Amino acid sequence: MPAFAGDCREAGLADRRAVQAEALVLKVYCPDTLHRIQEQIEDLKTDQTVRR
Repeated sequence: MPAFAGDCREAGLADRRAVQAEALVLKVYCPDTLHRIQEQIEDLKTDQTVRR
């Protein structure tokens, strides 16, 4: 499991756009990994946590 998935769960809330960006990187460079962890990514609690 990538570090970001575990880190987000421990923190309790992840920035939605950051998770989407990391998933995009996995889609391009590690599609097999993304496929294996897609459900875990979808289960993460996300919100807009970064001020833009």
